[in-house]
Amino acid sequence: MSSLTFILSVLLFQLLFTSHPCHRILTSAAAAGRWQLLQKSIGISAMHMQLLSNDRVVVFDRTDFGPSNLPLPEGKCRFDLNDTALKQDCTAHSIEYDVLSNKFRPLMVQTDVWCSSGAVTPNGDLVQTGGFNDGEPGSGSAGWEFGRNPVLNPVLYRPDNKMGTRFETHTPTMTPRMYHSTAALLRDGRVLVGGSNPHTYYNFTSVLFPTELSLEAFCPPYLEAKFNNLRPTIVGPNSMSGISYGKTLKLEMEIRGKVEEKLVWITMVAPAFNTHSFSMNQRLLVLGNDKITALGKSRYNIEVRTPRSGNLAPAGFYLLFVVHQDIPSMGIWVKLQ
Repeated sequence: MSSLTFILSVLLFQLLFTSHPCHRILTSAAAAGRWQLLQKSIGISAMHMQLLSNDRVVVFDRTDFGPSNLPLPEGKCRFDLNDTALKQDCTAHSIEYDVLSNKFRPLMVQTDVWCSSGAVTPNGDLVQTGGFNDGEPGSGSAGWEFGRNPVLNPVLYRPDNKMGTRFETHTPTMTPRMYHSTAALLRDGRVLVGGSNPHTYYNFTSVLFPTELSLEAFCPPYLEAKFNNLRPTIVGPNSMSGISYGKTLKLEMEIRGKVEEKLVWITMVAPAFNTHSFSMNQRLLVLGNDKITALGKSRYNIEVRTPRSGNLAPAGFYLLFVVHQDIPSMGIWVKLQ
């Protein structure tokens, strides 16, 4: 379905490796989108990301990299006799990033969260499980120092296009994102991107791909100003509203330009825990469009049926979007219960 188009840009924001040491940039006449450098350095390399319902992102790296570039506040230190790098570490290995203000603050972790898992509970809390060493022992590797030739272009998959034309390459970033990198969809439709550290420790010199501490955002072409007349604006309900299973959901929206009613639908996206370039628990629900009613002055009511059960959509917070002709609105948070 075409409703998957803008979400799948996240799924296919991928880093591919071959054997040549040069950065690989795919060129295309259709290349679009733009990049924003949000923070030159957040002090840690973003290996894990989780978007929360307060529009903040919790970011982790790993403690056994040695000291990060971000000190803990007020002289705090972590003491861990089992840590393989530092028994006393006075630097942060996690941050909270505020999407709306573009600011961040250090967080303190008690165990090594490398290769951990996470999920958001129905009340919006982040539950962190597993890890490495004193977190939960494990083994395995992928990429590391052998990674070469990163693809710098985001790839957009359009499932409704003819075979052979479904993949689009977009404007490349200037920052290689190697092993231990992350990407997460934000409420405004941008894709938050960070991390990259194929080394055992933080390493900024004498290596092909230094540890990367920057944070940037990719703005897909659906955010371009030329689509503003097609872009829906959700008037109601307000963000953080509650919705129930198997009920009719009514939304009021505004679209300035001509509305193609058959090309309007509602989607719900679960905020996935992202690590190592994967969002393993990502969930997209296409609710469709049961009925649209014109209210005048470019405003419309749209009715859809919410998911029938927790088998389709586990209880908790979701990003809800209205999509019109493949152009998404700003999302709102809804709590399914």
